[in-house]
Amino acid sequence: MKLLYLIPGVMGDSKLGEEEMQRRCAILNQFAFPGTEVDVWDAHSGPQSIESLTEEYESIPGTVRRAVEAEKAGYDGIILGCFADPGIDAIREMVQIPVAGPFETALGAALTTGYRFSIVTATSAMVPMLEEECSSKGIRDRRLASVRAVDMNILDFNDQAAQLQAKVLEQGRQCVEQDRADTLILGCISLAFAGVDRMLEEQLGVPCINPILTALKACEGWVSMKLHHSKKAFPAP
Repeated sequence: MKLLYLIPGVMGDSKLGEEEMQRRCAILNQFAFPGTEVDVWDAHSGPQSIESLTEEYESIPGTVRRAVEAEKAGYDGIILGCFADPGIDAIREMVQIPVAGPFETALGAALTTGYRFSIVTATSAMVPMLEEECSSKGIRDRRLASVRAVDMNILDFNDQAAQLQAKVLEQGRQCVEQDRADTLILGCISLAFAGVDRMLEEQLGVPCINPILTALKACEGWVSMKLHHSKKAFPAP
């Protein structure tokens, strides 16, 4: 099985660069099942990071084009590399292979591991975006406890690892103790690759869902079952 981890935007041209792309690829291959090979691409256009609706929308055209290229190149499935699943519906219109979104798959996991979940994300600007994403899935009022932010620039996460870990723990604790969340979701793919999920579980005693791993495992499962999205739902334009 050959999967592609597709990053919306131009991480290769950002301060993170190719080194970070390959680090993430190595982590995904570490968690993949035997027989699964994961490669990494970025979109060649769009923002360096996605921290607003404008950047999310700017990332979509290039990501769709790269997804089409990936199918032609023989990949069996695509894992989107942004928590908000930018352009996932458009990508599904343009390809036949499975496309796994971190947001969709993380929500599915959260709904089976507890009654109320909170999302810990990067910046306050992303809070209303994610609240609206939950509303669009019809689950905000009953199951979403809160969305909280560490308020750090995504591109600075690797350089400020200790500060990031402290802020994630602080916000996660408030989610559990003040918002009554029984499950946490890391609401940013850079957080998902920061290695904080097991720490949060140990410190707070609740499941912490890593969205890039839920997307990886969902994609592996769909490919192994020969399952793909409905072309009745996502017809080619």
